[in-house]
Amino acid sequence: MTEVAVIRPGCTDYDAQSRIAGRLDLPLNAAGEAQNAELVDALRGLHLSYLLRGAGGNVAATAEQLGERLDLPVKVTEDLCNLDQGLWEGLTVDDVRRRYPKLARKWHDEPESVCPPDGESVGEALERVRRALAKPLKKGRAFGIVAADPLATLIESVVLGEVVEFDGPLGQPRRCGSVTVVSTEGTVREEASVSSLSSEELAAVSGTQDADLAENGASTESR
Repeated sequence: MTEVAVIRPGCTDYDAQSRIAGRLDLPLNAAGEAQNAELVDALRGLHLSYLLRGAGGNVAATAEQLGERLDLPVKVTEDLCNLDQGLWEGLTVDDVRRRYPKLARKWHDEPESVCPPDGESVGEALERVRRALAKPLKKGRAFGIVAADPLATLIESVVLGEVVEFDGPLGQPRRCGSVTVVSTEGTVREEASVSSLSSEELAAVSGTQDADLAENGASTESR
C-alpha cells in the first residue's frame, strides 16, 4: 500500500473571488500564507519521504515552504501542472456557466470528456497524472503532492482507482490549505482542513491588502 498526502495550497485572491485560475501564476494572499503555516503541523506526523509539485505561484510557494520547514526534498514534475483551462482562466464560475452552459453542465455528468475552449481536456490531464504517478505509487513510500483543484481531485481519483467526480463547481477548490491522505487500497482520510474562512472573509482580506498597497502608492492590477 502507498499513501499519498494530497496537499491543496493556501488560497489566492482568485479563490476569494471564485475565479478560475487554471495555470495562471498567482501568489498566495495573506490568508493563504497563514494556512501554509498551519499545514506544517498537520504534515509532521505523516512521515513523508518527499513532495511532488507542478508549476504555479501558490503551488510552488506552498511546496517550497513546506519542504524547507519539514526538511523534505521537493521534486518538480511537469505532468503535475494544473489543468489548462484556456479561455475560462480569469473568469468567475458564474461567467463560465453563463457563457458556456452546455460545457458547464457536462462537467458534472461527463467530466473526462470536457475541454475548456483553447484548453486541455480533463481526460488528457488525467492521463498525464497517471503517467506521473506510475512509478511513485509502486515504490510503497509515503509522499506528498502539492496541487490545486481541479488537478488535486484528479490525483485522488488516480491513487484510489476511482472515476473522477468533482465536488466543487467546475472543479474549483473545495477548500484551500488542506491535506487529504489517500491510499492505493482505497482509503481516504482528511488529515487537515485549516481554512475556516468564508469567501466573504477571504475577500475582506484581499480588500485590506489592496487598501494597504494604495496607501503606499502601489498600484494593483485589476483581474
